[in-house]
Amino acid sequence: MISWLFFNISLFEPPILFRTDATPSGTILVKKTDTYGFRDIATLSDYVFFSNPLETDGDYQLWQSDLTPPNTKPVKDIFPGTDFPNTGNLVNLSNVLYFTTIESGVKKLWKYNPNVPLIPTPYFSVVNAQTDQDRGILRENDTIVKYQQETINIRYNPINNPGSVKFTLNGSFVRNENDPPFALAGDENGNYNAWLPSNQGYYTLLAQEYSGNNGTGTLLESTTIHFFVQAINYGQSPVANAGGDKTITLPTTSTTFSGSASAPGGSITSTLWTLVSSPLFDILVVIANPNALSTSVSGFTVPGRYEFRLAVTNNFGITAYDDLVVHVSGQAVYGFTIVEGGSTSGTGIPIINGATINLASYDPENLNFEAITVPGTVGSVRFNYDGVIRTENQPPYAFYGDNNGIFNGGPITNGNHTLSATPYTGSNASGTAGLTKTISFTVINGASSLRTGNLSSYVTASCYPNPSSDNVTITLSMKENGYSVIHIYDSQGNEVEKLYEGEVEKDRELNFKWNSNNKQGLYLLKVKSGNKEYIEKIIIN
Repeated sequence: MISWLFFNISLFEPPILFRTDATPSGTILVKKTDTYGFRDIATLSDYVFFSNPLETDGDYQLWQSDLTPPNTKPVKDIFPGTDFPNTGNLVNLSNVLYFTTIESGVKKLWKYNPNVPLIPTPYFSVVNAQTDQDRGILRENDTIVKYQQETINIRYNPINNPGSVKFTLNGSFVRNENDPPFALAGDENGNYNAWLPSNQGYYTLLAQEYSGNNGTGTLLESTTIHFFVQAINYGQSPVANAGGDKTITLPTTSTTFSGSASAPGGSITSTLWTLVSSPLFDILVVIANPNALSTSVSGFTVPGRYEFRLAVTNNFGITAYDDLVVHVSGQAVYGFTIVEGGSTSGTGIPIINGATINLASYDPENLNFEAITVPGTVGSVRFNYDGVIRTENQPPYAFYGDNNGIFNGGPITNGNHTLSATPYTGSNASGTAGLTKTISFTVINGASSLRTGNLSSYVTASCYPNPSSDNVTITLSMKENGYSVIHIYDSQGNEVEKLYEGEVEKDRELNFKWNSNNKQGLYLLKVKSGNKEYIEKIIIN
């Protein structure tokens, strides 16, 4: 399919981007923008860039499109926290985009290459298997759109020089690649083979770098990415409109969505709301009716950025997407841990609502409760433990308090208990109250232990940087041979990612780079070997 693009621009409608092969059935609506004011255009690789406002009377912003509906969006949405006001003068020079912005009267020159990361890191690229040219970077939670008759492949781009790269797709081994380019479906002297996904849907791809050929030797790097594959047949695409972004302030925890959809030349057959990203992995946001255009949404329990996607499908089987963001401000207590007196923050065991806690291996007179807040520092936290109220003004926030970060200890008796905590903007529970967290739990003192043997004398570990805002480099070395399992867990004890499982040789160094996807919170690196366990806390802020 040879493709061209054109914009339908009139005085009565916002600009509409189309993709076409010069036939009626091969002319596909890619994106209908929401505002008037299209100007400037430049092409680069398989991308088109243009400038268009995001809102009426708003500043012109830089847009990026690979001529697919889900991947036509403002560049500021690809890089949250950025802004490119009054974008203009778009120029492709040596496959790098140059453009200008004007902010507060100051004109700035920018350059942007959509085919490589902004900082050196291993990454994946989508490749056109017909032309052997890159379609662009594959980012976490991206959608790969494959039009009819197109063939694609996925290349892994290491920053090291590995002896081989092992590919695992959805938990199943695919292939070992010993020579670059390292491609999921392989290649013949740089001529990429076609990867033919068995189904349209979600995929998890793991690339592991090894020092030797065919996945042997030392594991040098492990990189995982999640993405969605969408197949599009010829015919006009439907149009999805998720509506405007939302803003709420805790303790308000709900809002409503009012989306819309249309199907030029056809009809809408299905709609679906999904949560794309949230500040933490374990937030249980509830979409009351995910198949309705208008629905209520609840469960916004921590401040941060929540992104939702509205997908609409027409009678040709073509799906279009539109996203909205719910910005949640305020403060929240989102979890508790039980800690020993004399320990420090991050060493406790998470407690969830309805849990049964066995204190067989603990001194029940020397325990404490820590409240985990978002953000990590608030004005104060007021506890209510079985009717006993206490307020903490400085982190770590613990019911029995602390001494310069070392937890005090107190009694926790057998039986049923209720624990709640409320953050405040001011000290001594003054100012504005945030979202309260309340749990009920049962304490017993049985024969089994909460904790297995300590592995600290059998392993050395480092996590750098820690705290971090994104990637964490993890280095481990075992002091004896054995079968080990290495996981990352969130603060509620839910598995986030398995880094490794298998035999480990004595003094062999294991290196991992864990991508937190900028999801703030407390995480635990757990190393298990036999009946021993080692725990290291990781903080993402």
